[in-house]
Amino acid sequence: MSTPGTGGLPERRLDQTYTQPPTTVAPGSASGIFRGRLVIISGSSANGSNGLFVYSGAPAAGNLILSISAVAGTDQYGNNYRGGGLAIYKGGQTFFIGIPGLLPEIDFFTGVAMELKNANISAGTTGAALLQLIQLVISGPRGNAAGGTDWAQIVFTSNNAGGTAPASGFLVYINDAQVALSQLRWGANGVSIQNGLSLATVSTTANELNLTNAAGLAGNVVVGQSDISTVTVTATGQTQLCAGYSVPANDAVIGATYRLKTFGTGTQGATLQTLTFAAAFGLLGNTGSGITFGTADFTASGAFRWSCQVTIMCVTTGTGGTWLVNCEATVTSSAGNFSGSSTNTTPLAFSTTIGEVLSASCSWGATTTNPSISSFGSFMERIV
Repeated sequence: MSTPGTGGLPERRLDQTYTQPPTTVAPGSASGIFRGRLVIISGSSANGSNGLFVYSGAPAAGNLILSISAVAGTDQYGNNYRGGGLAIYKGGQTFFIGIPGLLPEIDFFTGVAMELKNANISAGTTGAALLQLIQLVISGPRGNAAGGTDWAQIVFTSNNAGGTAPASGFLVYINDAQVALSQLRWGANGVSIQNGLSLATVSTTANELNLTNAAGLAGNVVVGQSDISTVTVTATGQTQLCAGYSVPANDAVIGATYRLKTFGTGTQGATLQTLTFAAAFGLLGNTGSGITFGTADFTASGAFRWSCQVTIMCVTTGTGGTWLVNCEATVTSSAGNFSGSSTNTTPLAFSTTIGEVLSASCSWGATTTNPSISSFGSFMERIV
């Protein structure tokens, strides 16, 4: 405290006491720690290199593990380093991130002798004014073997500045002649597939996969299933003649068309019998009027060949969905070749909101002398 008459200021309170900040630890001190709020690296070394260099252990050739430098060069210990960004080194490999040229990129160097061009990811712009767009390119590595210098890219583009070219992605193959071939493109208009001179565009609408070829022909991609089970029918009641195929719930839209085909052989009895083919959809039975081949179409105890095709087309959807059903069949025997077709004139009611089974069925007029028919295979496809 101050004494009256002696002048001076009162002593500082504890909260007014000034404390000298700690001295910065000098580089190379025993602690090995540097602390500071601002680090400025400038100038150059005796050999012209400058930047930040980190070593594993004492600085020496082969010990450089990280560098940040504006330009590429060689440090004073003989280590080559990348320029234009940050590079991490280990075991001959290099990971780099920076702007070594005009574009920001990430590089992956393996360091192997066959690496002609390293894999990298880069971003930039192309075009001008309203046609300018931004793109990101992922480039695979390129080898140097004779006949093996091909490589591949994935390219992503934004819409252009004028908003007239929707964002897209491309799969690109670059052949040995270094000619870039766009193999696949995807975007707002679906997927375009290019293979040599063959170009197709694939899109989806209403549970359908649509294809447009290079000539402009458009249609649906067929989705199918097959079965090679043998099914034999000797009964008089309508019996399933081949495998049953599922039409999934809510798969059908108006106009959706499914086709089933089955084929095989048969043998008539000594006493000839009629044979009826029919579609079987939703439940086993004669869906539609069916096709009946009379006894005159066969020979007693004779073998015959046959095929049957069932086509169904959705007219309306929902729980009250309706379908057109067509059945066509052909029989070839020693008596001749015979065929028939049956189509219901009024659409049949089958819900599209639940799964249904599509198959073909047949029945014999009688079982006297044991007539028999067998299918050897079948397939079902959604064609529209």
